[in-house]
Amino acid sequence: MRISNIDIFKAGLDQILKNNERVVNTQQQVASGRRIVTPGDDPVATTKVLAVNQELAILDQYKRNLDGAENNLKLEEAVLTGVVNIMQRVRELTIQAGDGILTEEDKRAIADEVEVRLKELQDSLNRKDASGVYIFAGFQADEPPFVEKAGGGFEFTGDEGQRFLQIAASTTVAINDSGKGIFVDIPSAQKTFLSSASDSNTASPPAKISVGQIIDQDALDTFYPEDIVITFNPETDIVPNGPNYTIKTANGGLTLVSNQAFAAGDSIAIKGMNVTIDGVPSQGDSFFLKTSDKQDALTTVKRLQDALNNSSNDEQGRQLLAQLVSDTLVNIDNTLESMTNTQAKIGGRLNTIESTRNLQEDVEIVSEELLSELLYVDEAEAISQLSFENYLLQAAQQSYVAITNLSLFNQL
Repeated sequence: MRISNIDIFKAGLDQILKNNERVVNTQQQVASGRRIVTPGDDPVATTKVLAVNQELAILDQYKRNLDGAENNLKLEEAVLTGVVNIMQRVRELTIQAGDGILTEEDKRAIADEVEVRLKELQDSLNRKDASGVYIFAGFQADEPPFVEKAGGGFEFTGDEGQRFLQIAASTTVAINDSGKGIFVDIPSAQKTFLSSASDSNTASPPAKISVGQIIDQDALDTFYPEDIVITFNPETDIVPNGPNYTIKTANGGLTLVSNQAFAAGDSIAIKGMNVTIDGVPSQGDSFFLKTSDKQDALTTVKRLQDALNNSSNDEQGRQLLAQLVSDTLVNIDNTLESMTNTQAKIGGRLNTIESTRNLQEDVEIVSEELLSELLYVDEAEAISQLSFENYLLQAAQQSYVAITNLSLFNQL
């Protein structure tokens, strides 16, 4: 087969261009430090690089979730530690209140500190996190969960919702606890009751009901689980005309007291329960006494303060205070146990976060190493390869020059 000069020239030029392309590609690898400059350099490795980068992006999101979950739980743990300290101090004050030789001044001095601790407690239970979310409010995180109603009594306005964050492909962790389970649903030492005013009351300023005291435990135990409704009647229902109320059972509407005259600050005793209503209720205003086997932490502390301020120093007053002190100690211990259990749960979640973070850090290291092998060039090898390819390019160029100068006329 005859080979023309143009074929020879074309073959030589093609070889130069190929070698030049290799040199340029290797130069780009050396300059960028990357083995794959374009997807066409290694399509299989490029696919693997994309998969590894996606995995690292997911790990980065998990890392942010881990940090957020850890911060939330550590803040909740710190708040609970503060609440435990408050309740421990209230417990010490309760023991002091059990001293049978306390004077009225002694009891009021203790009551004053209990009042301060109560405010601290309520502030702690209404603590926000860094993003302005109330820690113990459940899903209702935009409003304070523990409020003292204008008409008296404490109310939990949150819910039992629990927020979760995903910290791994198949792992989620709770980042909050509802205050209802920790501070509200506390088993009471004995059957007790909770007082409150109806939201529809119209008196202005609103009449306020006290947290009340138990004056006959046996009578309350017998009445439980019935509830009481105190409703204020028209003033014309009694002679002489004036404020008066009727007491009925909440279930069935059985009348227990009818058209009882009332004056502001009067105490009302019924079925072993005793409450005081301050102010002048309007016609139709209602107040509730709900019997229960649970007592929230705020009511426990408030009831202690109320008893210290109002208990008499006679024999009956001392006996009632002694019983209240005994029950309060049990209620405080039950509250402390509830918080300790929650702290243990938080500790378990923090351990899960730590172990998950350690595992993901190991996975991240392996992924980075694989990415490095796939994506990055060995500089020493690349420089050596570049030198070799430059040598081949120069040889091709010199060969082309020599071949293109061949001619029979050079032999004449």
